[in-house]
Amino acid sequence: MGRGPPRGSPVQNVSERRVVLMVAAMASFLTPFMATSVNIALPSIGAEFSVDAVTLSWVTTAYLLAAAMLLVPMGRLADIRGRKKVFLAGMVGYTLVSALCTLSVSEHMLIVLRALQGFSDAMMFGTSTAIVTSVYPPEQRGRALGITVAAVYSGGSLGPFVGGFLTQLAGWRSIFWLTTLLGALVVAMTLWKMRGEWADARGQKMDVVGSLLYSAALLGVMFGFRVSCRPQTARGCSSRAPRRSAGSSCGKAGSASPCSSSACSGATPSSPSRACPRWSTTPQPTRSRSCSACTCST
Repeated sequence: MGRGPPRGSPVQNVSERRVVLMVAAMASFLTPFMATSVNIALPSIGAEFSVDAVTLSWVTTAYLLAAAMLLVPMGRLADIRGRKKVFLAGMVGYTLVSALCTLSVSEHMLIVLRALQGFSDAMMFGTSTAIVTSVYPPEQRGRALGITVAAVYSGGSLGPFVGGFLTQLAGWRSIFWLTTLLGALVVAMTLWKMRGEWADARGQKMDVVGSLLYSAALLGVMFGFRVSCRPQTARGCSSRAPRRSAGSSCGKAGSASPCSSSACSGATPSSPSRACPRWSTTPQPTRSRSCSACTCST
């Protein structure tokens, strides 16, 4: 006979309930902690890999987007196949990927690993609360869920402080080492103390088509927002350097800057538009140090 409570019934042993609550609280703590702590480390990551701000933002976006895409499908899969199984698989994957993040050699490798970390996070974060509601009877669920919610906000609050401290002390990779240790601890407690299985929808079918449509729609919306917010050459403005007006100092030898503010003195923007409200000749952060994207003409 298998150990543990019958399917769908609360656990009667108080000590087992506390173990389940501790495991669920730690898993709930890790998700916001990782999201907020890595945000603090982004400047260090960008400096090491020499990447621009748009590419660097995908280190965070890939994690959150992957977690959001699979949160609902993984919750449904856990109801069918077993919440403990899905939670444990997600926790193991989260721990392994966190360890691999410390070995990243490029920004692309880190972004891919962060997406995999988000997939694993959806498996554990989407089932931890469900396990708590399965273990505790209705009259005690409010207190247990309150503890898990407190763990979520604690992770979000401590993430920036701990992430900044670790980044300053030992580098940004130390954040992933810490989450690797915490993840290994949760895995050990789950294998050692958490007994039983909970699958209230066992035998039912998974809505694969609906899950794919949900994930694809969310991916399309978020990716579209990211692409639309990417800095681009303004409409109505040429990507070429501004035309020199009489007495222009743009590019002249000995000038203070190859794109000084007097480069288009007395000129007006050739194609004014809302997308290009200013036509100052601030140097662009490129190797050629060309002038403003707006074409100036007298």
